[in-house]
Amino acid sequence: MKIQRFGMATFTAMLLSFQLFAQTHKVSVSPSVLDVAKWAGFEYQKHVDLAKSGDFKAVTELLDFSGTVDGVDALDHAVTCLELIPYASDLTFAAALNKAKPKLKSVLLERFQLAQGRSKTESFRSPMATWAPNTWAALNGKPFQPAPSTDPSKMAEQKSKKENLAGQTDKAKGKTPPSEIQSLDQSNKQ
Repeated sequence: MKIQRFGMATFTAMLLSFQLFAQTHKVSVSPSVLDVAKWAGFEYQKHVDLAKSGDFKAVTELLDFSGTVDGVDALDHAVTCLELIPYASDLTFAAALNKAKPKLKSVLLERFQLAQGRSKTESFRSPMATWAPNTWAALNGKPFQPAPSTDPSKMAEQKSKKENLAGQTDKAKGKTPPSEIQSLDQSNKQ
């Protein structure tokens, strides 16, 4: 009971701190980056808004857009991406970076480091490894492995996928899959 209360109190504190962060912090979007995006036919503000809600595809496309901009616009775009990390989540950014090509990761690492100094929010100036450790690891080429799910429904889904895969492999080898053996045993008992 005490653990449940402690967990609820911790969750509430985290939720309140995030709400405070969202109220006091806005993601900066440079007008010149918007101009470049318009020229490139890229709906920049739409992608920023989707990324704020944690949309993986929007984050991936924003990171890919980094190859379209250069100079000051590239740094301004990097500031926008950097400031999106708390909204989209460190895990979402790390997963998107995990799919990026090595050259893009290298470019983003350099730009994100420069963007930290350009951000108007003081908390982004602290080492990225402390506030976005998964993103930092992905930028530095370390393999990203999301933590295994502890959600029972997702665990059952993963188990089902593994069993289906094992059954397909057994059938290919001419064996009867374990799931079919169990159903045969139960029908023979009846």
